[in-house]
Amino acid sequence: MRSFTVLNRSFHELVCSACPNGYLRETVSSEWVRLETIRRSTFGLMPGRPQQSVDEHERIIALIEAGASRNEIEHVAREHKLRTLRAFEARRADGSA
Repeated sequence: MRSFTVLNRSFHELVCSACPNGYLRETVSSEWVRLETIRRSTFGLMPGRPQQSVDEHERIIALIEAGASRNEIEHVAREHKLRTLRAFEARRADGSA
């Protein structure tokens, strides 16, 4: 699980590094540090979610490489984040988290 967490963060850092807004990049980086412990334990509570996340990352990369519109990429990226949230909420609702 630790290797997934490291690779997951690397992916998100790489994507965020393209942002031209330095303040936004710093804010995102600070939040990653602040939430690291929670994030590390969260994926362990959601069996199958790490692989789904990798698949979603691959889709985002494919869209970027294909020159998809910013709106399409943003939509897929938002859904990626929301799927993790929904998976966590489902685990919490059944008492597993």
